[in-house]
Amino acid sequence: MWRAAAPLNSLLCIGALILACAPPSILRAPSIASDTRLLIKDMAGEEIPLKGPPHRVFMDANVLAAFAMVDNGVQRLLAASENGKRGVAAGFVDRIYPGVLGVPLSGSNAEDLLRLAPDATLAWNVYSKKFMDVGVRPVIQLRADGKSQTAAHLNLWMLLGQITGQSPWVDQVLTRYLDQVAIIEGCLSKSLHPPIKVVTVTANSAGLWIGGRANYYNELLSLAGAVNPAKEFNSRMFGLEQLMLMEPDAVLLTNGDEHFTPRSLDALPEMNALRAVRTHRVYWLPDQPLFSTPVMDPLLVRWMAELFYPDAMPKELRNAYRSTYRDVFHYALSDDEIDEALFMKENAGSAGYERFAGEGGAPNQSTRQDDGEDANTSAEIQGPQRCRHERKAIRGPNDHC
Repeated sequence: MWRAAAPLNSLLCIGALILACAPPSILRAPSIASDTRLLIKDMAGEEIPLKGPPHRVFMDANVLAAFAMVDNGVQRLLAASENGKRGVAAGFVDRIYPGVLGVPLSGSNAEDLLRLAPDATLAWNVYSKKFMDVGVRPVIQLRADGKSQTAAHLNLWMLLGQITGQSPWVDQVLTRYLDQVAIIEGCLSKSLHPPIKVVTVTANSAGLWIGGRANYYNELLSLAGAVNPAKEFNSRMFGLEQLMLMEPDAVLLTNGDEHFTPRSLDALPEMNALRAVRTHRVYWLPDQPLFSTPVMDPLLVRWMAELFYPDAMPKELRNAYRSTYRDVFHYALSDDEIDEALFMKENAGSAGYERFAGEGGAPNQSTRQDDGEDANTSAEIQGPQRCRHERKAIRGPNDHC
């Protein structure tokens, strides 16, 4: 099922981790047919018998966006908890699958769930016991931890493919992921620059937090030829002195806080002690849906690589966004939407960001490409989607160094 597009160590390690620790293994091939019995192994190692792909799913884990991507909509979802509905607007998921906004909100206590009577509940393993203790079955446990968070997220997609009967489609997405990252690493292999030091910073009302050893972005930074100087430490609040000791070449702001922008840092005299601030290499990270790893991470890695090593990377990010949304979602991104995803306004003035500016000529209106169906059909759906767009084979990458 897996193939490496190039003999690159990091890709082979991720592929090996997926195969070695792949808890989502299926014992009988799934089918869309409702009477096909399935036996899956969830991410906690529990074997779960299903009468067929479930059609009344309660979503407690915040993977609704990924579930919609895998299943081409939310027609299987009965309801979701408040946590389950988190992050559905990021990356235009709500525009591609309008039904995500109409998934009914439900509490996750025993009474609510027993009344709903779902035929499957998806929950993080640390929260699953509360469902099992009151007799809710089956509970499919998810995990996003482990030696490699990237591998865990890819395993999550494999499991979602098994649950929904979409494994062949997920296989194509995962192969595309490996191919796209291999292209980027192939470009970077020609660079003679040493790895630059990059820290990720999250701002909230309590202060500033720096991403440490458990930071998801560490693996992406590595793929983009960079290193996090804080990766040996736990994520923690920090002061300017600690950041100065790390002397990062660039700072990535991870949560899009409107009160904490690249330009607001420029305006703080004390922050100008940092080289990254003086050289205007502070950026808001592009917006992307939660747990969309095989689709969106190659875009984020390319964004990093083009910023960090512009001489080694072709100017292809906007084209990569268009081709990804077209090939995976059959959705035509407008220039304005690409600007929105890349935070072009917020990152204006950051070093090198002008390379991502649009050149005009793209349509201002985005559309879902519905394979010959009425383009207005999906936009009219208010609740869980009723119509299912036929999926075509995903095309492979067409960019190069």
